[in-house]
Amino acid sequence: ELLSKQLPHWKQEPWFGAFNDESFPWIYHNKLGWLYCASNSQCKIWFYSTLRTENQNLMHSNSHELGWIWTSDNLFPYVYSFSDQGWNYIDTNSSQIRIYSFKEQRWIIYNP
Repeated sequence: ELLSKQLPHWKQEPWFGAFNDESFPWIYHNKLGWLYCASNSQCKIWFYSTLRTENQNLMHSNSHELGWIWTSDNLFPYVYSFSDQGWNYIDTNSSQIRIYSFKEQRWIIYNP
């Protein structure tokens, strides 16, 4: 609540972090960038992320979009990826946007 008094439209959820909802349903998350919210529950969230993977292998020129993600207050930073059909972990402490894919058993770097 203090954050929203100092900076209009900025919210802070203890489990999700800081975000700006001035353009809702698009929000700007301080770590994940622009997200499209398909729900506005304070406990669960479906969102679409346009984050794209870095081109880690020149043989694969198509980057992968993060896409639809679901999470909740008791799971985040664990998220379910609809496009990957599996669970991921978002490293919210990294300066990069790093997401661990349990399905692929590797870290993936995303660009904002």
